[in-house]
Amino acid sequence: MPSVPDGYVKLDEAARQLGVARQTVLNQVRAGRRNAIQVVEGKRRGLRIEIHPDEQGLLQLVDEREG
Repeated sequence: MPSVPDGYVKLDEAARQLGVARQTVLNQVRAGRRNAIQVVEGKRRGLRIEIHPDEQGLLQLVDEREG
């Protein structure tokens, strides 16, 4: 497994943590509003998206208040 810096997560996980669609995260990366790195595992390639600590769990906080 390639070395991935702390704070970087898979695209699906980034979208889940941020409470947005995968495409929204990709658009943010393309627009330069979010950092991403490309990793290669064998023949597979994927993005790892940087999520800042203050962004992690935003959706969970909203869910806890509603529940």
